[in-house]
Amino acid sequence: MIKKILLYVAFLFITTSALADIRSVPGSHTTIQKAIDNCNDGDVVIVDPGVYYENINFLGKNIVVTGTDPEDPNIIAATIIDGNDNGSVVIFENGESTDAVLTGFTITGGSGTSDDSIEGENYIYWGAGISCKNASPTITCNMITGNAGPAQMDGDNPETWQLGYGGGIVCFESGAIISRNIIKNNSAFAGAGIMTYNSEPIISHNLIYDNSATIGGGVVLFGGSLINNTIVGND
Repeated sequence: MIKKILLYVAFLFITTSALADIRSVPGSHTTIQKAIDNCNDGDVVIVDPGVYYENINFLGKNIVVTGTDPEDPNIIAATIIDGNDNGSVVIFENGESTDAVLTGFTITGGSGTSDDSIEGENYIYWGAGISCKNASPTITCNMITGNAGPAQMDGDNPETWQLGYGGGIVCFESGAIISRNIIKNNSAFAGAGIMTYNSEPIISHNLIYDNSATIGGGVVLFGGSLINNTIVGND
């Protein structure tokens, strides 16, 4: 196991800038967000197994945030970012490119982020698990599960509605790369697994199952490529 971790860290270091800093959580930083806050483009944040109750924002930084072994399902299952029902668990919203990488985590406990990106529709809560808005990160080798966007549409007054778009992941004006993830047991009003809007992400080789929504239990696409995914048992 230690050998695998060291090899993976070496790979990350080689594929990023030679001047990149490697920051550890909880070793050198007590939270993932504090590590991100201290990063520059090209840096790497390595997170030990554990449960981290926080919501993280990449802040426009093209960095790698990774568990200790994204190829090991047991390590992924044990390295948990739990949003504690307090908005999107992970946010990309400041022009991050595909050099911004999230890998090796279980992402859970998200509820989505409200904003008025679509005029007159401020009842929408984007991306309970991961929200990619005006950003195009790489999201790979994660378990995205147990995120729940709201689905409240009582009455005729939109001011009282709360509708979750993208239970697992949302892409809004995004060219994200989403690959090799397991996206399961998420819920939302629309696109419980993944939803895209005015976007061109590449969504490939994911397992998307047991998600539930009023519209589009598995995937709702308004733009993007869906390639070689397994999509099954969604409601």
